[in-house]
Amino acid sequence: MLIPVQCIVITLLWIGTKHFCEKKTCGFRTSNVFLCHQATTHPPHEELSEERKQEIEEILSQEFFFLQKGHQCYAFLSKDKRYVLKLLQADKITPPFLARIFPQLEKNRLQIQKRKERQERDFASYQMAYHELREESGLVYLHLTPESSLQGSLTLYDAIRVRHRLPIHSLCFILQHKADLFYPLLQERPLEELKPFFTAFSKLLQKRAKKGISDFDISVKDNVGVLQEKPILFDIGTLTRKEEVIPLEEAKLILQTLQTEAPELALFLQELLESKSRKESD
Repeated sequence: MLIPVQCIVITLLWIGTKHFCEKKTCGFRTSNVFLCHQATTHPPHEELSEERKQEIEEILSQEFFFLQKGHQCYAFLSKDKRYVLKLLQADKITPPFLARIFPQLEKNRLQIQKRKERQERDFASYQMAYHELREESGLVYLHLTPESSLQGSLTLYDAIRVRHRLPIHSLCFILQHKADLFYPLLQERPLEELKPFFTAFSKLLQKRAKKGISDFDISVKDNVGVLQEKPILFDIGTLTRKEEVIPLEEAKLILQTLQTEAPELALFLQELLESKSRKESD
């Protein structure tokens, strides 16, 4: 039986429209926003004081505008441009639909287990940053549990300015201070002006190392920021706990970039980290 030409045309138009919308919205859709009740791991609930609750609700009461799609989250910028709201992408940490429908199949069972482990790893990383490196990562609030006293709805605008309203208490989200990317400053500022920043940056790496927190995915182009002239590592999704953390090893990607872009700063940062390492070994 031949398929009518009209059906083929309609199908192609539907596929084309879907692809066009995906591209224009950078893949954001509310159906792919991860909700608290979907979590298979349940972090401890944070009791908020009334003052703290009002502070967070006031920040979230403003409109947020689509900023970018990352590897784990959709990022939105607040209207006052002071905060970034990150909503977790469900398809990164929940099993595909068919895997959930037929969990008894070996392939699906492995996929379910893999996504569960990814979710646990990501949540552990977020919590580590929130409880131990809040200032260094620019974190304001972390919401991973439905046991929340927060009320109201988020008003979001996607990349094509379509308005969405989502209930706050049901969403898993990360709220951070908006930090400027450091990399453009590397191109604009004299090297001498940047040395205080790298002195503070070396101390940040050393502080993390003392806590046994590791992140070997630090990129000066993508996740090193500046907030009130201080370094911020705003990507909090790849932190792990290790017995020994060597700051100089963690800074390898940073040093490689600096050796190309600003060799003098690369040497300066390397000497700071090596000097601290020598003092601790004496």
